[in-house]
Amino acid sequence: MSKITELAEKEIVRGSILRILTEVGNEGASTKLIGKALNTAGFTVGRQEVEKELSYLEGKHLAGREHIENRALGISRDIFRITPQGTDVLEGTLQADGIETGEDDVI
Repeated sequence: MSKITELAEKEIVRGSILRILTEVGNEGASTKLIGKALNTAGFTVGRQEVEKELSYLEGKHLAGREHIENRALGISRDIFRITPQGTDVLEGTLQADGIETGEDDVI
């Protein structure tokens, strides 16, 4: 894959992640759920790539992370939610470089 198409796919994946976070609402979504949704939509992404793109969105304040843990059950995971700025990007009222939000996205 060329650098141009690789970058374009990352931008589309980031926009799709924001759409997934919008769909799940306040419940939020784990990295695993986001990865499964992306793969179902036709993207071939592994856990590390999903985590990298979520960190990118978090760094731009478009997605937020909450770490939840139940020590008694030995459960620990990060839950992601879209932020108001992320919603603004999807609605087109805020510009964000590196994210494709066009209508021709898969999700």
